Amino acid sequence: MYFKLEVLLNKLIIGFDKQQPLIFQTGDKQGTSVTIRPPTAEEKHKHKGEFLVCTALTEEDPTSEVRTTFERLPQQPLQDTFNATEVVNLGSQGKLRPTKNHTSNFPNPFKDFTSQIHHKLADSVRRTARIIRWRWAMNIPHEPIKSTLGVYWSFDNKSWLPVPRELYLIGGQFEFYFQPSARMRSEMESLIKAGNNEPLGHELFLEAWELRKSNPRSALIVGMSAAEVGFKQCIGKLVPDAEWLATNAPTPPLDKMLSNYLPELPAKLRIEGRVLKPSRIIRSAISKGIEARNSTVHVGSKAPRSDDLEKLLLSIRDFLYLLDYYCGFDWALEYIRDEVRAEMVAEFELKSTNPYSTIDLT
Repeated sequence: MYFKLEVLLNKLIIGFDKQQPLIFQTGDKQGTSVTIRPPTAEEKHKHKGEFLVCTALTEEDPTSEVRTTFERLPQQPLQDTFNATEVVNLGSQGKLRPTKNHTSNFPNPFKDFTSQIHHKLADSVRRTARIIRWRWAMNIPHEPIKSTLGVYWSFDNKSWLPVPRELYLIGGQFEFYFQPSARMRSEMESLIKAGNNEPLGHELFLEAWELRKSNPRSALIVGMSAAEVGFKQCIGKLVPDAEWLATNAPTPPLDKMLSNYLPELPAKLRIEGRVLKPSRIIRSAISKGIEARNSTVHVGSKAPRSDDLEKLLLSIRDFLYLLDYYCGFDWALEYIRDEVRAEMVAEFELKSTNPYSTIDLT
């Protein structure tokens, strides 16, 4: 059987070549794919605003009991509001029909199966969107899905019917623009197939960035957590035997670790043959951030001023991309701010003098 989840990605602005969709294979055994396409004229009229349509498609082999339940569902598409207001209940003549009752009337194996399908497809959409967000350094809201159109099932991958379950997700905006080349598509699909996901440190950074104006103290605390979590996960990737200690055991303050421990890590990529500590801008910002965070948590002090908080968060973002580079992602240095890269060249006497070019990756 085939199953698909359709969602709207709000303000997802991608330059399409002759309206051709972007299709990514996730690389699992079920052949799951994620397609991002522009809306049709009918969809533009029905759903207001700027958006694209994203569909996750997979093939699954349910048990005979679950398949029988699908076979007994109505074989005609139901009204558009079905997923949000109605469910299907056992009825006479061996059919299941719409009713106002809840989905608890379905057999448990059927509920479990459809729930697993929904979570799998939604995760595929989110992971694809987050990889795009991480790879192209987009400071955009945390939740990529704006709204869910529904989960659908089919026996032949042609005629589709809605899965009888209340399915909707409410998320934030998801906005960026890029013109994907063949190389970019290939690179994104490679990241997806390899099982990569946006690192937790980057997710926490985006949460902090969203909070920086509405709740600066929370932004400070979450931002510093992003730096600490990002560094611990980097240690776990580069020194797997030390992952447990890095995650669970008490560690020295982060600013001490950056200067004394980071240069000793067996990085997958180096900068002119060296594993460099972060530049002075980043080290200074993180040291001040640790002091401000501790003062805020333990004494109740006010958060830093708005401009100082933004400088701290941007330094944390630079630090996270430096860690990504050391973990083997050669594109990550491109997203470190120009002034930080220029300072790295001066401080560490690197050969490169052009902050717009990626530092020598030898």
